[in-house]
Amino acid sequence: MRSVSPGEGAPQLLLFPHEVQRERRRPANRTERMAERLDARAGAADREVRACARSGDQVGRRRARQEAADARRAAAMLRAGPRGVASVLDAS
Repeated sequence: MRSVSPGEGAPQLLLFPHEVQRERRRPANRTERMAERLDARAGAADREVRACARSGDQVGRRRARQEAADARRAAAMLRAGPRGVASVLDAS
């Protein structure tokens, strides 16, 4: 079967008609990328908190909860920048 070019009047066959072309958002800079990595780390620590709670591991639960809080605080400091770090530390 011969493919028809768009100039000949016939529409081109869509292989994935319901697929929407998503624009991939790239973080603006290195600081934002690191903050996103820290947010992901905090999410993983939250999942670990739930897993430790189910298994009854109180020490692991406390450690994971502290790791999540530390990751969130570090991400907030990165986003605040050099002038906003004091406000982040005062809030915690």
